Amino acid sequence: MAFGKEYTQISCPFCDNAVINVYYFPKVLSSAKGSWGGYKKATNVSRHEFYMVVDKECPNCHKTGEEIQKELDRDTKEKRLNLPTGLGKRK
Repeated sequence: MAFGKEYTQISCPFCDNAVINVYYFPKVLSSAKGSWGGYKKATNVSRHEFYMVVDKECPNCHKTGEEIQKELDRDTKEKRLNLPTGLGKRK
């Protein structure tokens, strides 16, 4: 356990059969306040959701943790930009 969070288990994005341990960080929206030259301003700051892969590789398809991380990042980016996902698995 790190970051004060428990592991979340998701299915492998490549084979959909094995379970991968990840940390899940949801989308966060907060406000930041600053002042300059006597003017004060509040700004909304957002952090997108993301996954951090814990496992070294998938026990079923033997993809490395880095490959799984890249695929999860690509899927969350497509979801964030409202692009169609799952049109075809990359090999």
